[in-house]
Amino acid sequence: MTEEQFVGRAQNAILAFFELRLAFPKIYLDAEWAGIRVDVLAIERDGLGDVHLARLYKRQYFSDSGLLNIVSEAQDAVAFIDEYASAPAQFKYIAAVDDGSHDSRFPYSGAVMEKALSADGFGRIGFLRVDVIPDREARAELISKPERFRARVNQLADDYVGHHTADWELRA
Repeated sequence: MTEEQFVGRAQNAILAFFELRLAFPKIYLDAEWAGIRVDVLAIERDGLGDVHLARLYKRQYFSDSGLLNIVSEAQDAVAFIDEYASAPAQFKYIAAVDDGSHDSRFPYSGAVMEKALSADGFGRIGFLRVDVIPDREARAELISKPERFRARVNQLADDYVGHHTADWELRA
């Protein structure tokens, strides 16, 4: 499987995750949202509801032992938390993508999980694990549920929906 196929399958799994949880979402892949690169952007209720952002990264393993590089894992998570801290959205997710060939436990420490909390206490970034196994359906699993951030995004969402064609949408 090529890297492009791997990423596409991971994005599709996140799209399916949002499809099951949101009411009439418009979903955009590889979006530019308020100056931030987003792998999957979902705007709920046909563009009138909450904004959900997901950023993914591929998990790194030590090639000689096949063990998860937990330092790299924490650094990747913290970098995306810092990037998403000010992103205008009600719900934010970071997705760790795995090819299923290793132990796919989720080793985030309490410090990483605490950093996912907003400074004012309104909001927490959620974590997904996405398994992209060549001979199986890719799937996203919620590891840590996000909490709603304060976000005034109505005009931004209206403008985005008005100027961009969704990659996927469910209509009433």
